[in-house]
Amino acid sequence: MIEEAKSRFAVDPERIYIIGHSNGGFIAYTMACIRPDLIRGVVSIAGTTYVTAEECKNPAPTNILHIHGDLDPTVGYESLNRSPGALTTVGRWATINGCQTRTDQADALDLVRVKWEVGVDQHGKPALDGKFLDFVSLDFKKETDTSIWSDCTGDSRVELWKVKGSKHVPSFWGTGVIEQALNFVR
Repeated sequence: MIEEAKSRFAVDPERIYIIGHSNGGFIAYTMACIRPDLIRGVVSIAGTTYVTAEECKNPAPTNILHIHGDLDPTVGYESLNRSPGALTTVGRWATINGCQTRTDQADALDLVRVKWEVGVDQHGKPALDGKFLDFVSLDFKKETDTSIWSDCTGDSRVELWKVKGSKHVPSFWGTGVIEQALNFVR
């Protein structure tokens, strides 16, 4: 699809980014492993990577931003079953990118203003997970911790944004998280 888009449109090959949520995050990491020559950066929201580092066959330094809720029951923040956790995933990319320094910042970002998420009810049907008051009383606190790997090969970067108290589908309503993510990978 990337090659097709490049052949049909005026695409800057140095500004191709993949953003994916859940399985889309897995796909974004897969693309970074098999065709790093096509992309400049990856934003994965609640998605991880291969079970073992060796399965990433052709890695090259790539800007990586991983966003993950620490209470995610679907794709665990911590390593779960056959999926590596968020910290394991970004740690692998920090190694691929040759990063030398890690800095952790508590409560660095405000990514979630509304404290409800899409979940399922007792019958397995989609439902909002939260209270009405969570929706009407907007929260402007910084709930997201960041881990930043720097001094990397070339100009590559790696960051992990851990959204405290968030599950699989964080409510990023009103925070410009996509713009922040794109600014990161550029």
